[in-house]
Amino acid sequence: MTRRFLLLSVLLGAVPCLGCQERTSQASVPPPSLRQLEPTHADLIPATVAPPTPKPKPPGFSIYAKTRFVWIYPEATTDSKWIGYLWTGGSARLKNRTPVYGKGCEKAWYAIEPRGFVCANDKHATLNGEDEIYVAALALAGDLNSPWPHHYAEAQGTALKRNTPVFIDFPLRNVVPPLQLPAFSAGVYEPYVEFRRRSTIAFVKELRAGDQDWLITADLRWISGASVTHFVQSEFEGVHLSESTTLPLAFFRTMDRPQYRRTAGGNFEPTGENWPRLGWVPLTEERFTEGSDVFRKVTHDDRYVLETDAVIPKPRRLTPWNAEVGKPDTTGQAPAGRATWIETSVNGGWLIAYAGTRPVFTTLVSAGRGGIPLRHIPPIDSASTPTGAFHITGKFATATMTNNASVHTAVPWTQNFTGPYSFHTAYWHDDFGDLRSGGCINLSPKDAHYLFGFTEPALPEGWHGMLRVPEFEPATWVSVIP
Repeated sequence: MTRRFLLLSVLLGAVPCLGCQERTSQASVPPPSLRQLEPTHADLIPATVAPPTPKPKPPGFSIYAKTRFVWIYPEATTDSKWIGYLWTGGSARLKNRTPVYGKGCEKAWYAIEPRGFVCANDKHATLNGEDEIYVAALALAGDLNSPWPHHYAEAQGTALKRNTPVFIDFPLRNVVPPLQLPAFSAGVYEPYVEFRRRSTIAFVKELRAGDQDWLITADLRWISGASVTHFVQSEFEGVHLSESTTLPLAFFRTMDRPQYRRTAGGNFEPTGENWPRLGWVPLTEERFTEGSDVFRKVTHDDRYVLETDAVIPKPRRLTPWNAEVGKPDTTGQAPAGRATWIETSVNGGWLIAYAGTRPVFTTLVSAGRGGIPLRHIPPIDSASTPTGAFHITGKFATATMTNNASVHTAVPWTQNFTGPYSFHTAYWHDDFGDLRSGGCINLSPKDAHYLFGFTEPALPEGWHGMLRVPEFEPATWVSVIP
């Protein structure tokens, strides 16, 4: 199914979110939106969900977010362009407690770490760490130390409730500590009122009241547990490379693949055993041909892989600054920072991450189901992934994707590299290696979480999203090849 989606909280210059605007003050207005395509259906099973553990407050003086999109500006004025934001239940350290008075804030701005200013107007952000709204939101905030900040399900079509269902008596005896939600402001909630069929839901708590199950969504509303089906949690993870684990190696996508052995006569035949789907094995550099088939030998083993059965990531010979990959860099041209860069193949279904001249990580990815762009057809229309050289331009711990038909909430570990295209978690499938997305690069939760921490610039502590500002920090270089 082809549907155009809008990714909330990304870059400037994007098309607006159709039907998603809120008429609120500057501290809760969603940023410009970008289009994306709906994730397709995944196999689902029920799941039992434990309540999240409240996160400790940061030491020292902080500012505390009571709503979504608590904007961070480079100067103490809304005349400047925002450079990041805090999120409901989040907090950031103050540089000092000196108020600064400027345009767009009815009370006072405060400087935060490592840069920027936030308006402490008490409605959206406060200096009071014991504020009732903040404390309640903190207890239900997603766990940003986990590849899975929330729990996830698919909606079968239902409305959302802002207030506690009237038949639930508080405190709930089966919830420890007892749960009583305060009256949150409108700025806490996403701008949609229902989950239509095939929407995907991030939720933080599952409760039972009487004979009914209820979920508290990531934006602190209620939805009937009977109206959703829980996603299977993908545990797929790529390979961290080291002196003992190196390229080349083979991944297996789509299905299990046969293992081969070499007979006394030099021919290749199946062993009767399979390589598991999403598994991997290290390879030697040796290649053996039999007719039109090419076989690769497994390291320290007498088994073989049929090359066409495998995804074999292929490192570049040179870095973007023309140093030789795998050897000490003598060019003196490495970029600032850790000189991180990523190469990913759309049709090949693989990704390699590098630090300087050294490959450090490789995995399977799912690019656009349309493959590479067709001539004279916009990639968004063909569900294709643009190829070329880019940089990481924005990082968002979670981002919501929506159109007039469906909503996909709190998609974790989103990293934009051009226009509406990004690396991000796909919590709705585990078909990694195959073309699957609407144009972005889908990653498993564990891989997306790792790469979010690996790439430059780093998301500052306490921030939920940021735009890269070139004068502040380097950015990871990205190469997307066919």
